[in-house]
Amino acid sequence: MVRTSEVVRANVAAVIVDCLDPERLALFWCDLLGLHVTRRLGDPADYVDCSAIGGSVYLGFQRVRSTREKESRLHLDVEPIDIDAVTRWIEDNGGSRAPGGDVFDHDERWRVMLDPEGNQFCLWFPDES
Repeated sequence: MVRTSEVVRANVAAVIVDCLDPERLALFWCDLLGLHVTRRLGDPADYVDCSAIGGSVYLGFQRVRSTREKESRLHLDVEPIDIDAVTRWIEDNGGSRAPGGDVFDHDERWRVMLDPEGNQFCLWFPDES
């Protein structure tokens, strides 16, 4: 494995939970963890953010059409300094882009990636939101 340089460094921005009812699940976890809802997207909400855990990583809940028994319902959103450099590093180190290309939703953009074992995570384009 090639070690990352400062150029390909990235930070975890969020832990995202796929769910059928983002509002209900967000309120449950916010209450349990002493957080509060900071953002809702859609009406009814199909995406809900809770305040940051420990001040840096936020917890988000996004609506999916059905639960996936064989896939993870939890993934990381990663904020890269240079998204193209990070994408190349991931691909050079056994990861890949998920089929389907970049995702645009609620005026934000993500690149869905797979780690070497096929676990999904997203690269977030922060300068486009």
